[in-house]
Amino acid sequence: MKKAVFGLMLFLLAFSFAPTTMAATFDGGEMYSLGSGTEVDDDLYVGAANVTVSGDALADLVAFGSNVLINGSVGHDLLTAGGSVSVLNDVADDLRVAGGTVMVDSVVGDELMAAGGMLQILSGTTVAGDMVLAGGYIVFDGLVEGETMIYGDEVVINGTLQGDVMIEAGTKLTIGSGAVIDGDVLYKGSTEAVIDEGAFVNGEFVYERVSRAQYHADGFGVALAAFVGVMNLVKLLVLLVSAVVLVLVFKKYSKEVVRLGLTKPGRGFLTGFVCAIVIPVAVVILMFTVVGIGFGILGMLAYAFFILLSKVYGGMLLGGLFAKWAKSKVGIDWKWALLGVLVLQIVCLVPIIGWALYCIFFLIAFGSLLQVCYKKLWLTR
Repeated sequence: MKKAVFGLMLFLLAFSFAPTTMAATFDGGEMYSLGSGTEVDDDLYVGAANVTVSGDALADLVAFGSNVLINGSVGHDLLTAGGSVSVLNDVADDLRVAGGTVMVDSVVGDELMAAGGMLQILSGTTVAGDMVLAGGYIVFDGLVEGETMIYGDEVVINGTLQGDVMIEAGTKLTIGSGAVIDGDVLYKGSTEAVIDEGAFVNGEFVYERVSRAQYHADGFGVALAAFVGVMNLVKLLVLLVSAVVLVLVFKKYSKEVVRLGLTKPGRGFLTGFVCAIVIPVAVVILMFTVVGIGFGILGMLAYAFFILLSKVYGGMLLGGLFAKWAKSKVGIDWKWALLGVLVLQIVCLVPIIGWALYCIFFLIAFGSLLQVCYKKLWLTR
């Protein structure tokens, strides 16, 4: 799973530093649907509650939502995450998918990396490269030509694995009657594997027994880390897509927030710091009064909304700072916004110093956003 996360970060970094001439299409909303027979030549980035892609994405496809269905083919990489995700057509290069429930029935041109609560890799799946799976309940019925790594609680293998295999299963490993494993197998678990009659394991099978406690400390820790990684992946995707939407749809306001934050950072930081303390106190006081309870609830919702926006704008401020250093002028576009959000999320992983920098950019963004809203919405009412 570490390999999967590292690969994802490389993918995002490569995307962030791509040439400015790179064409891309962004879309989203409550529902998004790309109809059958439709083709998109550019890289396609989609975020919506319900996503259905039945047409063909000829370049890269990045999609996330509560429910994601990919019926069309993808010409390059596919990166998708959601509550329920189904990939039911060919992916020419890498497939990286994460979700609560994941179903894959696809010919994958290179690597398959999947994580989720329940993973189903159906019989129509062929993976030309390596495969990494991490989840709670995993069923594999496809074909993998490269090496395989599986971390799960309960794992069922009914497909063909041509390379070497490493499996860690907390509760149970079942190698079904339709399974064919040509490479060596290293299995770590608390119980011996159940190998059904008719299954073929042509390489060496090594079983390393681990106690249930040890598994939960080691193997299950890997699965837990994978789950946390999935949640962080979804969060990162939300922040990245939100940044693009803010820059493209609310271009005027976003540029004003970035300009104000970069030209008057001290003012923005002080405003953000004071408001971050005063507003919650005022909201709590209002909610303890009969007359003000309605305003208190509205204030709480508005405060939460501005906090979420400020997390995005904090990264956009950093992107604007990069753009200022590179172009010697204050400005922001979707590429610099993506770079800033990504770098700030990486920076906040650094203990103490990273968190301090993250908080500084967040408070500057929070204060600048409040100032712009006050100027644009309140003073011009």
